Order: sequence, then C-alpha cells, then structure tokens
Amino acid sequence: MSANPKISRPPKLLDRLRRKIRLLHYSKLTEDAYADWATKFILFHG
Repeated sequence: MSANPKISRPPKLLDRLRRKIRLLHYSKLTEDAYADWATKFILFHG
C-alpha cells in the first residue's frame, strides 16, 4: 500500500497567525510585523 498524498495536515503556527490577522482586517505591514515578532519569540525560546 502506498501512503495517501492527499492527507491534510493542520496549518502551521505562523500560517494560523497570519490567517487570524487577515480575518481581523489588519494591514499587511501589521501582519508582517506580528509574524516577525512571533518568529523571533519562537527562535529565542527554541
């Protein structure tokens, strides 16, 4: 049997963050800033 390539995975954290920011109608610059801060936070804390 081969693995099913259409199995969906839940969206990654930053994808979920960006989706939520878009739902709140924040600007693209705000979205980028929030994603940047979240990335830095994740990298800092491992």
